[in-house]
Amino acid sequence: MNARPIDLALVLALGWLLIISYACLVPVADQGPSWPYLDKIMHALMFAVGGFLAGLLAANWPQRLLVVLLLIGLGGLLEGLQAQTGLRHAEWADWFADALGTVLGLALSLWAFRLGGRR
Repeated sequence: MNARPIDLALVLALGWLLIISYACLVPVADQGPSWPYLDKIMHALMFAVGGFLAGLLAANWPQRLLVVLLLIGLGGLLEGLQAQTGLRHAEWADWFADALGTVLGLALSLWAFRLGGRR
Protein backbone atom coordinates (compact mmCIF):
# COMPACT_ATOMS: atom_id res chain seq x y z
CA MET A 1 0.00 0.00 0.00
CA ASN A 2 1.55 3.30 -1.10
CA ALA A 3 1.14 6.49 0.90
CA ARG A 4 -0.10 9.49 -1.05
CA PRO A 5 2.06 12.64 -0.86
CA ILE A 6 -0.65 14.42 1.15
CA ASP A 7 -0.62 11.61 3.73
CA LEU A 8 3.14 11.88 4.08
CA ALA A 9 2.93 15.67 4.43
CA LEU A 10 0.25 15.29 7.13
CA VAL A 11 2.39 12.82 9.10
CA LEU A 12 5.38 15.15 8.77
CA ALA A 13 3.27 18.12 9.91
CA LEU A 14 1.99 16.29 12.98
CA GLY A 15 5.50 15.12 13.82
CA TRP A 16 6.75 18.67 13.37
CA LEU A 17 4.09 19.95 15.80
CA LEU A 18 5.27 17.52 18.45
CA ILE A 19 8.95 18.26 17.90
CA ILE A 20 8.53 22.04 17.85
CA SER A 21 6.38 22.00 20.99
CA TYR A 22 8.90 19.86 22.82
CA ALA A 23 11.87 21.91 21.63
CA CYS A 24 10.27 25.16 22.74
CA LEU A 25 9.34 23.96 26.22
CA VAL A 26 12.26 21.87 27.49
CA PRO A 27 14.94 23.60 29.54
CA VAL A 28 18.09 24.56 27.69
CA ALA A 29 21.56 24.70 29.13
CA ASP A 30 23.41 27.97 28.83
CA GLN A 31 25.88 27.36 26.02
CA GLY A 32 27.77 30.57 26.61
CA PRO A 33 28.43 33.03 23.81
CA SER A 34 27.05 32.12 20.39
CA TRP A 35 26.36 33.79 17.10
CA PRO A 36 24.32 36.94 17.37
CA TYR A 37 20.62 36.26 16.75
CA LEU A 38 21.16 32.48 16.49
CA ASP A 39 18.08 31.93 18.66
CA LYS A 40 15.93 34.06 16.34
CA ILE A 41 17.29 32.26 13.27
CA MET A 42 16.44 28.90 14.85
CA HIS A 43 12.89 30.08 15.63
CA ALA A 44 12.44 31.30 12.04
CA LEU A 45 13.81 28.07 10.56
CA MET A 46 11.65 25.84 12.75
CA PHE A 47 8.51 27.73 11.84
CA ALA A 48 9.52 27.96 8.17
CA VAL A 49 9.22 24.17 8.11
CA GLY A 50 5.70 24.52 9.48
CA GLY A 51 4.81 27.16 6.91
CA PHE A 52 6.20 24.99 4.13
CA LEU A 53 4.17 21.99 5.29
CA ALA A 54 1.09 24.21 5.55
CA GLY A 55 1.58 25.20 1.95
CA LEU A 56 1.79 21.55 0.95
CA LEU A 57 -1.34 20.57 2.84
CA ALA A 58 -3.67 23.51 2.25
CA ALA A 59 -5.68 23.28 -0.95
CA ASN A 60 -6.66 26.94 -1.30
CA TRP A 61 -5.95 30.43 0.02
CA PRO A 62 -8.52 30.45 2.84
CA GLN A 63 -7.05 27.19 4.16
CA ARG A 64 -3.50 28.51 3.83
CA LEU A 65 -4.39 31.70 5.65
CA LEU A 66 -6.09 29.75 8.43
CA VAL A 67 -3.13 27.40 8.88
CA VAL A 68 -0.65 30.30 8.86
CA LEU A 69 -2.69 32.14 11.49
CA LEU A 70 -2.86 28.96 13.59
CA LEU A 71 0.92 28.51 13.34
CA ILE A 72 1.52 32.12 14.35
CA GLY A 73 -0.88 31.55 17.24
CA LEU A 74 1.05 28.41 18.17
CA GLY A 75 4.23 30.47 18.31
CA GLY A 76 2.55 32.91 20.69
CA LEU A 77 1.15 30.07 22.80
CA LEU A 78 4.55 28.41 23.08
CA GLU A 79 6.16 31.71 24.09
CA GLY A 80 3.48 32.17 26.74
CA LEU A 81 4.02 28.62 28.01
CA GLN A 82 7.77 29.24 28.13
CA ALA A 83 7.14 32.14 30.49
CA GLN A 84 5.10 29.86 32.74
CA THR A 85 7.73 27.12 33.03
CA GLY A 86 10.24 29.17 34.98
CA LEU A 87 12.91 27.34 32.98
CA ARG A 88 12.66 29.45 29.83
CA HIS A 89 11.72 33.03 29.12
CA ALA A 90 9.39 34.42 26.50
CA GLU A 91 10.40 37.10 24.03
CA TRP A 92 8.33 39.10 21.57
CA ALA A 93 11.22 38.86 19.12
CA ASP A 94 10.97 35.06 19.18
CA TRP A 95 7.28 35.25 18.33
CA PHE A 96 8.06 37.66 15.50
CA ALA A 97 10.71 35.24 14.21
CA ASP A 98 8.13 32.42 14.37
CA ALA A 99 5.67 34.47 12.33
CA LEU A 100 8.29 35.53 9.80
CA GLY A 101 9.51 31.95 9.39
CA THR A 102 5.94 30.71 8.90
CA VAL A 103 5.26 33.22 6.13
CA LEU A 104 8.61 32.54 4.44
CA GLY A 105 7.99 28.78 4.57
CA LEU A 106 4.58 29.22 2.99
CA ALA A 107 6.07 31.43 0.27
CA LEU A 108 8.73 28.80 -0.41
CA SER A 109 6.10 26.07 -0.81
CA LEU A 110 4.11 28.23 -3.24
CA TRP A 111 7.27 28.96 -5.21
CA ALA A 112 8.03 25.22 -5.34
CA PHE A 113 4.51 24.54 -6.63
CA ARG A 114 4.98 27.10 -9.39
CA LEU A 115 8.24 25.46 -10.42
CA GLY A 116 6.50 22.11 -10.46
CA GLY A 117 3.49 23.41 -12.38
CA ARG A 118 0.98 22.96 -9.51
CA ARG A 119 -1.02 25.88 -8.10
